Amino acid sequence: MGLPRSCIRKAGETTIYVRVVLPKDVRHAFDGRTTITRTTGTSDVRLAEKRSHAILAEWHQQIAQARQATADKRANLPGVAAEIGTLAHQMAERQLQTSMGMRAGSGRTLEESQALLRELIGQVPPNEALTLLGILENRLEDAKAHSGPLPLEMKVKHAQENKDYVQQMAMDTLQRGAALTPEEAQEARTYVLNPRQYVAPHPITKQRIADYRAFRESRGLPPKTIALEVQQLEGIAAFLKQSTLPLTWRTMAQWIEGSTLAPKTVAGYLKVGSAWWRWMIRYNDQFAADHGTTPNPFEKHDLPRLSVAASSAIERQAFAPSDVLRLIEAATPKPSLQALVRMGAYTGMRIEELCALTVDSIITVDGVRAFRITDAKTRAGVRTVPVHSELETLVDELIQTTTDGHLLQSARKKTGDKYGKRSPTFSKAFSLLKQELGYDERFVFHSLRKTFITQLQRADTSGVIIAELVGHTTGTITFDVYAKGHSMDQLQSAVERVRY
Repeated sequence: MGLPRSCIRKAGETTIYVRVVLPKDVRHAFDGRTTITRTTGTSDVRLAEKRSHAILAEWHQQIAQARQATADKRANLPGVAAEIGTLAHQMAERQLQTSMGMRAGSGRTLEESQALLRELIGQVPPNEALTLLGILENRLEDAKAHSGPLPLEMKVKHAQENKDYVQQMAMDTLQRGAALTPEEAQEARTYVLNPRQYVAPHPITKQRIADYRAFRESRGLPPKTIALEVQQLEGIAAFLKQSTLPLTWRTMAQWIEGSTLAPKTVAGYLKVGSAWWRWMIRYNDQFAADHGTTPNPFEKHDLPRLSVAASSAIERQAFAPSDVLRLIEAATPKPSLQALVRMGAYTGMRIEELCALTVDSIITVDGVRAFRITDAKTRAGVRTVPVHSELETLVDELIQTTTDGHLLQSARKKTGDKYGKRSPTFSKAFSLLKQELGYDERFVFHSLRKTFITQLQRADTSGVIIAELVGHTTGTITFDVYAKGHSMDQLQSAVERVRY
């Protein structure tokens, strides 16, 4: 039996090792090695193969992290260039003060600036830059040694020469060490010479948003939910780019203050931003190193609250029983829309639950005909709802006339949206219907669900039965965990109490 992929045996040994050739772009993260080798601790081929998978997975992760670190460092090069440019100006100013015997102002000392410059230059390969930095330090020492007798013009000249030297050294080092493109080199030159032109980029980059999308997809979240999260992150990123402000708690507080969005919508943005921040801290080593001790900028904000009057003005309302009959009558020219309204009024189902019903959703349990909802918004939403006597004939007609298996048919050839949801087509049709009848934005299809619940409540139906019929939890362990639910006879009896 041959050795597994990436496995070898050393001369004179029976033990099997794992070995890979490292890509050139990550060798710096492995102490410059071209290959890495590790023993599997066994001579058994099958066992070695099994162990090699874990070893290779670990190395692949390290390679990915090294590439990410390189990408992050490269993305930060404009900032490094600007900081070096600022240091060059500060060092020249402080050198001039020292050589003239002036009292130093506030800010870094010359020695502190030299130390920081050494650290910044050291971030960028090659290491020859440190040798050049040593030359600069010698020049500065020579300049300080001539304090006093030199004319002012010569002192200014020395300070300017050293500033030019720092700038040129920075540009040369960035150009060679980071292998900058001509465009990147020009950008670095601009920021070294004019550091005030640099605006620090915000961390919510397009690539990080794309990576977060992939992460959320890997967790099986609904595409529509992921699309909304991406849209919200892009909205925050656009604000940061336009305002040129850093991503801080104060910046987000300023965004909230100037936002025209509803408080609930703002809270949604902050929730997504907070989740993204925690994900970055957990999965991006460089981000964690830079921001690990920084408070989450999306948390602990005081959101504006609407007054009771304002909240009441926008709160969704239930249709009155007479309104339900009016809607059903007005929808007569459109059989599918009328069927939707009738089924919503007598089942309390959400619109997507209704639109997802198929012929197979009609079942009989303990002699009671019912709708079976399997694809629901929540776990409690998976339920069985008896077919109301007012819907028996309608359900039979829908079963007989369906062309694709769904009970509700649309005149459009393509009913579903890009997320596979069938409800948007019907939702738009219902919106047009209710607007034609004079109902404002407080009345939506979900209002039928409110009406159904209200009718049950006014018929003295217990809250536990109502919750079971509409797919809500009760908030109690007794009913949500231990109870197995009501009998079909009990549920049918409750549903039949709904009358319009």
